[in-house]
Amino acid sequence: DGWIHAPYPISTNRYWRRSGHHIYLPQEARDYKKSLALLYLQSGLEKFSSFVQMDLILLPVMTKKQEKEISKSGIDVSQCDDPVLYADCRRQDIGNIEKVLADALNGIAYDDDKQIAVQRKRIGYPVKDGGVLIRVYDCPRKVDW
Repeated sequence: DGWIHAPYPISTNRYWRRSGHHIYLPQEARDYKKSLALLYLQSGLEKFSSFVQMDLILLPVMTKKQEKEISKSGIDVSQCDDPVLYADCRRQDIGNIEKVLADALNGIAYDDDKQIAVQRKRIGYPVKDGGVLIRVYDCPRKVDW
C-alpha cells in the first residue's frame, strides 16, 4: 500500500541550525534522516523523478491519561475516528512536521522536495511513542478533494 511507519519527527527548531550565515543539519537531524532513509529503502519503494503526492498521518504521542482510559475501555484506537480521543494529545504543529519530513526524504523518495505537487495531511490516532505514516507516490493528474 506504500505507507511507511516512521518515528515521530524532531522539531523544526532542532532540525536546522544556524552558525552565522551558514545553515546546517545537526547530528540529531542527520540521524533522523538516516533512519527515515533506511525505512524507505527497506520498504522497497521507488525514488521518483517526476512530481509526487505526499500523504502524512501524524500519530500523536499518547498521554498517560489516554493510555489509562483506552486500556479500561478496551477500544482499538487504530479503528476509532473519535476526535474527542485526540483532544488532549501532546503534539507538534503538523505544518512543521511536514517540512522536516519533506526535507528528510530529499534524495531518497524524490530528487528534491520541490517535486511535491500535492500534499495531504491529517492527525491520526495516538500511539505510545508517537509516529507518522508517510506515503509518497506519483502525482495523479486529477486530485480528489
